[in-house]
Amino acid sequence: MKLLVTGFGPFPGVHHNPSGQIALAIGRSARLKRQGVQVSAHELIVTYAALPDLAALIASEKPDAILMFGIAARTKQPRLEKRGENRTRPLSVDASGTRPKSRKLDDYAPLIRNVRVPLEPLRLAIARQGFKPKLSNNAGAYLCNAVLFTALGERPQTPTIFVHVPKLSRDGIRRMAKAGEELGAMLLAQARRT
Repeated sequence: MKLLVTGFGPFPGVHHNPSGQIALAIGRSARLKRQGVQVSAHELIVTYAALPDLAALIASEKPDAILMFGIAARTKQPRLEKRGENRTRPLSVDASGTRPKSRKLDDYAPLIRNVRVPLEPLRLAIARQGFKPKLSNNAGAYLCNAVLFTALGERPQTPTIFVHVPKLSRDGIRRMAKAGEELGAMLLAQARRT
């Protein structure tokens, strides 16, 4: 089974992004390797121009499950996102200093793409690592939302989730990566059932 894991690199206002570190740590997971899981981990560039690269990555790797992380610096606890929205924040610049050209990510796509995975068991898996995760209806209008919306459109039947994390200590990154291993295994179990 193939698991694609993504996080982000730095961007304006966030010079150290724990989401990329979490994704790369899951990519090195001995636990998942022992389970026969092929993990492909990537730290994404925080630019709108990179969205086609993400779509191409998903199309070429054909993962059985997709686990995505991003930072929500103002939040205190992790959030599991329920949906991606076809919107941008035109006044926000990305890591390259570029603003989105449109208020929509895709003029021909629906307004909302919902996550098709039962989130409560995943929330409990994160809670077992000492966090107090919440379910969220709003992934924002920046690149976190954009990658979730893109991934849900590229492989609609593939179990896909997005976890927003707060600023984390080294121990917090370690615990979130451990939770991520469990999330990945649970997503792959879901993929086997479908």
